[in-house]
Amino acid sequence: MEFALLFYIDESRFEGIGAEEDRKLQEDCRAWDTALEASGRLLLARALKQPDTARTVTIRASKPMRTDGPFAETKEHLGGIVAVRADSMDEALAIAESSPMAHYSRIEVRPAYDIRA
Repeated sequence: MEFALLFYIDESRFEGIGAEEDRKLQEDCRAWDTALEASGRLLLARALKQPDTARTVTIRASKPMRTDGPFAETKEHLGGIVAVRADSMDEALAIAESSPMAHYSRIEVRPAYDIRA
């Protein structure tokens, strides 16, 4: 089974983080990705740029509308996505709990499927 791990970040959690702690977090995240890849569980791992770089597309009455930023105004923003292969939801949750980012973000774990199937 495939699962998407969606990392929701509240930037206030990073206030006061020092350069050394930031460096260690980045290093730990790369090691976590590498370990998932080595275990055959990693399908995709991508950090997302800040919300102010996003654009939203909506089509209404056959007319496309484009807006700056994410659609909803929230305190948190989607900061990254990791797609993993796991045997069950419990295993996917355990993978999410092992992420260094679990200390700094909320991680939504959602089953994924191939719409072509």
